[in-house]
Amino acid sequence: MSVQSKAWARPGSLVAAFLALGVVGNAEAVDWLPDFGLSKDEGKAVWDAGDQFVRLAKQDAGLGPRPALNNHPVTLEPPQLAVALGSLEMRLKRGEDTTIPVFVDSEVRVLSKYLAVGLAEAAPDEDVTFAVIGMHRGEGLGLFGRDLFGKSQKVTTGRVFYQEAKLNVIFGVIHGEVRQPKDEQAKQAVAGANADLDRRLHAFIPGSRASEQSHSWQLVLADGEALRSTGDVSRGDWLVLDLPVVVAAVERKAKEAAEPQGTAQEAAYLRQEAERLGAERRQMREEMARMRKQMQEIQASGASDASGESLEERLAILDDLKKKKLISEEEYEAKRQEILNDI
Repeated sequence: MSVQSKAWARPGSLVAAFLALGVVGNAEAVDWLPDFGLSKDEGKAVWDAGDQFVRLAKQDAGLGPRPALNNHPVTLEPPQLAVALGSLEMRLKRGEDTTIPVFVDSEVRVLSKYLAVGLAEAAPDEDVTFAVIGMHRGEGLGLFGRDLFGKSQKVTTGRVFYQEAKLNVIFGVIHGEVRQPKDEQAKQAVAGANADLDRRLHAFIPGSRASEQSHSWQLVLADGEALRSTGDVSRGDWLVLDLPVVVAAVERKAKEAAEPQGTAQEAAYLRQEAERLGAERRQMREEMARMRKQMQEIQASGASDASGESLEERLAILDDLKKKKLISEEEYEAKRQEILNDI
């Protein structure tokens, strides 16, 4: 058997040859690698930047019944989406205390813009899928076993749609590895290919309505955010956002954080002072009412006021009113003279 016939007899060698040819040539001009039926339905591109994308795709039903139609097309403002996406937080592992943002600023800028475009163009039976790559701090290994400059590239994917006045996000991967696994790197090296990983064979898969993919991360919920629940079961990858509530909560927290500490302390002191003065005023009104009643009783006693004891009581009450500044100096002198005239 000739060398050529031996190569054709080995399917693995054929695939390796295609890989080598496909990566040596211009990838945009020549595409030697067939799909083999392993790539995902990419749908209509809204934004495409290499491995990153925002696309329109048909609703995924999985093995279950046809999903309810989305409320598409829908107009959502990019600033509103930016606030909501920028507020999302997670734990890398369930039960950890440390929380980190799901998206960095560069990812938020891209997604808020192109998700708004996709949702405005989508039909009721279409979702918007995405994959974005950002530099995230403190995750993964880089140069010399550490993240390069403390950060490494991570990919986050998802499926987005709008139903019942809520924005739904089903995550596929959060902060996943961008580079191919080491075994795939070895295979590619054997094939003589040095190009980046072909995403048709190793696609970034968005989330699915059908089932939750295995993951170790945990979404951290805030005001206006909830996990999709079916019966007693919650989907840890399926986030439902009430956008007005989320935005209002974020703005409220930002306002509280921006308020100077001295101003907050001063406001608390003023509230306490107002409460104290209010209590004193109530006490003074009660005291004045009691004294008026005593004065009325003394005046109604008539002749008994002429006795030494009744006179002393009246003068003592009058002095008490003056000390507490409940009557003026003129009122005090006039009433005192009136009492003395009864002698």
